[in-house]
Amino acid sequence: MHMFHQGMLTRAASEERHRQLERLRQQFAALHNESLARPLNERHGTSLLLAIREWEPGIFANLRRK
Repeated sequence: MHMFHQGMLTRAASEERHRQLERLRQQFAALHNESLARPLNERHGTSLLLAIREWEPGIFANLRRK
């Protein structure tokens, strides 16, 4: 599954988003640890990639009002 969404966040909203992503990472790690108790043939490799950064296309930056 792939998802992408963009938006404009305040500093506070961005910090909350980072906390939420950290909780998701921890939940994924906990599920992995729980799954270790199951036989190998019941498990399959799964990756979780989380990324977030401030970004604005240069063409948009050039259109900002002074």
